[in-house]
Amino acid sequence: YTSDHGDFAGNHGMVEKCAVGHNVYEDILNVPLIFKYPGRTKKGERNCELVSLVDIYPTLVELLDLRLPEDMKYGLQGESLVDVIFDGAPVKREYFVSESWSKAAVITEDYKLGIWKDPTVVHPKNDYRTFGDMFFDYRTNPLEVANDIGNPEYGAQIMKMRGFYDDFVQSIPDTGLKERIAQAEQQQKQGSGKNKAGKNK
Repeated sequence: YTSDHGDFAGNHGMVEKCAVGHNVYEDILNVPLIFKYPGRTKKGERNCELVSLVDIYPTLVELLDLRLPEDMKYGLQGESLVDVIFDGAPVKREYFVSESWSKAAVITEDYKLGIWKDPTVVHPKNDYRTFGDMFFDYRTNPLEVANDIGNPEYGAQIMKMRGFYDDFVQSIPDTGLKERIAQAEQQQKQGSGKNKAGKNK
């Protein structure tokens, strides 16, 4: 049992998911993930590991002994959670990244960094980079109310998390992103061509 996103329900002054510009908050990102495997899982056992929905596929592959396609161009991004589910073993994941067109959230056990991104030609009206990035310390600010991006006390941690994001960008193929951008650019060219033709008439 899980969900693709949460709902603000008024928190942070927003409703629904508002994912275009605000996918940094826990209201949206912290969704339920419940596994039941008859005869193996313990009723009511909870775990606070840093996991993601991309972990579901490799988990099911291992649980069901499935074969991956032989012509897979890229490896799986997620990790199997079988040891977590059955034995409570730690994932040992140092960070995770969640992205939308406008923002990336770099998440660790104690901190979160929200980085505004270039939304590209796909969503040019959703460019919020002038709002400034966001940083939260879960230990002192679990409701993500105070933005500590400018707090010098966290300077080293913020730089470390920016490094995590750079590593993510370099290691995860962005093939789908590039294809979508190319499609949008092609659509814009076709649209401008039609406008010129209309003016000439």
